[in-house]
Parts: sequence; structure tokens; C-alpha cells
Amino acid sequence: VISNGIETLLPKHDTKYWLQKIDKKEDETAYVMVANFFPEKNHMLLLKAWSQFCNNGLNQKKKLVLVGYSPDGKGLNQAKAFVYDENLSNVIFLESTDDIVGLLEICDIGILTSSSEGCPNCVLEYMMCEKLAVVSRIEATEEIFSKDYEFYCDLERPDSLVNVLEKTTDQKLKLKWIEKNKALVLQNYSILKLKSSYNKLIV
Repeated sequence: VISNGIETLLPKHDTKYWLQKIDKKEDETAYVMVANFFPEKNHMLLLKAWSQFCNNGLNQKKKLVLVGYSPDGKGLNQAKAFVYDENLSNVIFLESTDDIVGLLEICDIGILTSSSEGCPNCVLEYMMCEKLAVVSRIEATEEIFSKDYEFYCDLERPDSLVNVLEKTTDQKLKLKWIEKNKALVLQNYSILKLKSSYNKLIV
């Protein structure tokens, strides 16, 4: 099996553009999920956990950015209705963008709550951009991370994602895994590694 390759890209927009786009304040922590609004991406699971996370008493200013396309509008409309009903003023919806790298530069934590994936490129992008990745424990993510990864969430346990989100406020733990993840993505998913794998296949 040849793994995906991820390359280092330059942002298309500067930091000021993205700070204004999501209205991020200097002392805010920005969480982001890059995923189209398909049922298997579990946006509602994330939003329900986010609502609890925001009400847990932790002294942290935070924002959630959801980036993705909604083919029939249903998933997006359902998510927006929940945000309105719960009065979650710190959730931002963005349509798909060709400047994920630029957005990630001003974000702090990447999320993927998918129940089904191939090799999730957005997770590799989080890692390459040195953002902590919070991911569902599925076969695709277990192929990327070690078994002892501390930021898996269990889709079968509603409280699991809330617990993992709370864990992201531990700065020491966060920095430890950002460093490990960057080394991991460079070692296993770089373009050089991809080219080498193809060359070996051809030979």
C-alpha cells in the first residue's frame, strides 16, 4: 500500500485576511474542521460536543470554524439550526476554500469526526501545519497515528469528544503531540516518501 503524499504549500492569503474572515481575536483559540457536510462526517456530533465544551466552565475563549460544501444543503441547514437554537455565537461556517493552509495558519486545533475515510488529507494537513489533530478512532486514523495517541474520540460514546476537547486545553500535552505529529507526517507522508514508494514499485 502506498500512502498519500502531502507537500508544504504556501498560503494564498495573508494572516490579516483570515483573521478578518473568521473574526478571530488575539486571545481566542480557534478550532477547525475541514469536511463537507455529509452524514458520515458527523457535524452534529461535533456541534453537540462543542456546546457542552463551551459550557464546561473552562476559562478559554474559543471559536469553531466549519469549512465545507453541503451538496443538498440539508447537513449545513441542520447544523446552522442547531447553532441558532443553542445560541452558539462562536461557530463560523465557511464554504470550501482553496487556501486551507492560509486558514490553518491562524487556527490552533484541527478536528475530524468522520466515521468513514480513506486516508484523510485534512488530518495530514493539520499535522504538516503543526496543528493538534483531534480525530475519531477509525481504521484510517489508526493507520496514521500510534495506538497510544491521546486525542482520539470514540464515536460510540457521546462524552468522549467532549473529554478530548477539554484535553486540548492542556498546553504541555498539546505541544508534545504537535511535535510528534509533525515528525510523523514528514517521515511517512512526505512527497519524497511517496516518490520513493512509487520508484520501488516500478523497479
